[in-house]
Amino acid sequence: MSTRILVVGDYFVTVPLLKRALEVEIQDQTPIELRDLTLPWPDVAFGQIAEVEEASGSEDELIAALEGVQICVTQMAPLTEKVLAAAPDLKLFVVTRGGPVNANIPAATKHGVAVCYAPGRNATAATEHTMGVLLATMRRIPETHAALQQGHWKSDYYRYENCGIELEGATVGLIGSGAIGGRIAHILKSFGCNILIYDPYVAPDAFAATLTDRLTACASDPGDERYDRRGTTCADAQRFGLDQLCAWLIAGL
Repeated sequence: MSTRILVVGDYFVTVPLLKRALEVEIQDQTPIELRDLTLPWPDVAFGQIAEVEEASGSEDELIAALEGVQICVTQMAPLTEKVLAAAPDLKLFVVTRGGPVNANIPAATKHGVAVCYAPGRNATAATEHTMGVLLATMRRIPETHAALQQGHWKSDYYRYENCGIELEGATVGLIGSGAIGGRIAHILKSFGCNILIYDPYVAPDAFAATLTDRLTACASDPGDERYDRRGTTCADAQRFGLDQLCAWLIAGL
């Protein structure tokens, strides 16, 4: 007897993507029957559905699609008390995102439905985005691009104190060494950076430094006056108890 799996995609994590991933993992080990449903996100914003958050679609359409289904794989389908009560065959609800905010975990436990999710799912995308923002900020790409779009060739950007710095040889501090931080460190190493890491959740002797220590170390480079002459930042020094914070602070989300 085959296992019925409902693949609930949307226009970002699509049904074909989920189906291919399942086929690679399962191969010919277990007979399966795949059904599918497509939710309207991101064309229609996600939101709260009944008691769960960041969900898409509706309870009724999910209930209809879950008839006779043992496993549901989705990013944003709403696993609510109403859905669980109407899906007696459901045994496993797979959320393909970092947290199962669209699933009512206590209700699922009560109904005997296991819920799993994928921490760090977007780690590679977040890492690449962070590197893009880092390079764009250091080389002032958004500013120069905006000026050029307006028909201005800002030749003063070629002045030494105005042009961007290079990553090679720069000191880069990472707050956190998890799924994203570890990948960023790997990439930065290939750029020839001096990497400093602060992570309060690892063993105390792994990175023996405070956050202030790391920010101070990254705040300036005595060999390059540009760190001090053009220190635009989104963090103020007083917040971290520093006299000066001439560094870029980039959030890798």
